[in-house]
Amino acid sequence: KARPMWRWSVALILCPAICRGEDVRGVAPDQRAAYVPTPEGTFKCLDGAAAIPWDRVNDDFCDCADGSDEPGTPACSNGNFFCENRGFMGAIIPSTHVRDGLCDCCDGSDEAGHPTNACENTCSALAAETLAAHERRALDLREALAQKARWSSEAASITAAEATELAKLEGEVSGMADELANVTARLDVLEEEEAERKRVEEEARRQKEEEERKAREEAEEAERRAREEAEE
Repeated sequence: KARPMWRWSVALILCPAICRGEDVRGVAPDQRAAYVPTPEGTFKCLDGAAAIPWDRVNDDFCDCADGSDEPGTPACSNGNFFCENRGFMGAIIPSTHVRDGLCDCCDGSDEAGHPTNACENTCSALAAETLAAHERRALDLREALAQKARWSSEAASITAAEATELAKLEGEVSGMADELANVTARLDVLEEEEAERKRVEEEARRQKEEEERKAREEAEEAERRAREEAEE
């Protein structure tokens, strides 16, 4: 398969994003450090078995035996694709699911470039649903803990059999308390991710407004110069 020689030059131009591993499609955050071109302009397969020219990364041709050179295409049957799913939870899917016509990532990134199938971004809706489910579970756990407190206050007069049953129930409630802590922690993470998503959107909006303002000013300046030249 022929590979254009200009790709490596493009990769150099796109630094520093590529040189930090941030612009390689389908790479999970904890693996981005490995997706940086070497000084020789190569990529080292993650299994260490081979090194290939950097322009062969995500070129729709499987070069590495472990499939690591094609994280963003379906070329390697044993590869993985990372869904960023901003605003929700990141996910890893088999790279064979990329551009297969089915929406696997809630942000639709796995079908980007598909000729016919465009996926809707449902991450915000999923995050809201998950948050609501966690809140309902947290409420159930709090009610269980309240029930434990009521049982404890009545425990003075119970029989031995009842004491055994109570101990069993208390063990179950203790496990629920741990689960409540985990759910609460997850709620905090989801709220932080939602806040970050809104911050990024607001920053993008401000940047767009600034670019539009500069464009208007440049257009006005160009028009002013044209008028002056016409008057001369």
